Amino acid sequence: MFTDRHAPEPRTVTIFPQKSDRSSAGVCEFDTTEEATDALVICNHTPVDSPVGKAPYIVKLAFAGGRDGKDFRP
Repeated sequence: MFTDRHAPEPRTVTIFPQKSDRSSAGVCEFDTTEEATDALVICNHTPVDSPVGKAPYIVKLAFAGGRDGKDFRP
């Protein structure tokens, strides 16, 4: 998705265990806040084909705090 839309690509992607076939969650980590912001703006609400239904998944991206427990607000 990031490559197809010419957005910055994440350094790592972690997909959490699914609770249902209708949704999924995970974490994309980027090298910089600027890359993460660009990727969010470019890719947020992108439809992705669903292997289990007719309607596509809608990717919803959001920011999360860093690994050190701090968030990114000044």
